[in-house]
Amino acid sequence: MQLPYALAITALIGGLGWLVAAIQPSGPAHALVAYVQERSDQSQDAVAGIASATQTTLPLMQRLSKPQDSGVKAINLSEKSLIGVKQQIKIADVQNLWGTFQNDATLQGRLNTMTPVAYVIYESFNDSFEEATVTIGYEASALMGSVAATERIEPGRYEQLLAPKVYADERFNSAWSGIRYSDELEAVVEVHAFNANGDITSSQLLAYYQNPKEGAVQ
Repeated sequence: MQLPYALAITALIGGLGWLVAAIQPSGPAHALVAYVQERSDQSQDAVAGIASATQTTLPLMQRLSKPQDSGVKAINLSEKSLIGVKQQIKIADVQNLWGTFQNDATLQGRLNTMTPVAYVIYESFNDSFEEATVTIGYEASALMGSVAATERIEPGRYEQLLAPKVYADERFNSAWSGIRYSDELEAVVEVHAFNANGDITSSQLLAYYQNPKEGAVQ
């Protein structure tokens, strides 16, 4: 079904790394949310439309057998204030949070750009990495008006698992297996950019650790 100004966001959740794979072998979940934003010259703000969510699983051995990149690029991020939705949630249920984000007509109506960038932050993981505090939002600068930030992306040195470009779902999914869950993982950040037609123009995957990897490519 063709939808005008449809914005389809794919959130690939790694869920668990090799450290906890033996405890919980369910692989990454894949959540897809699509929403419609309609604007007219004399109408009110944009309204949200249709949402759909699907969930898939990668077999344990398939995840563990994925070849890892020989070098990890380290990049520095400045602080970013995000406006959106935030919840402590099971990783497998993150598609429900996408639905909340999509259905927030007030938030979507305040967008001041037709080429938005959506950020997803996973932080405060529990011991089994089955739950995290997840934030989905836009930078404050992409929205009209002023409102308190929902969450902030902490400034610092992040390891980039995927550079900004368009990826197939399988490639983005497999990149989650490169996260080092044993090295005091602080946060995982996804960045998804869209054009005016709602097509993904780039996706990026970053990880933030208390103990950055030695020898990471700058």
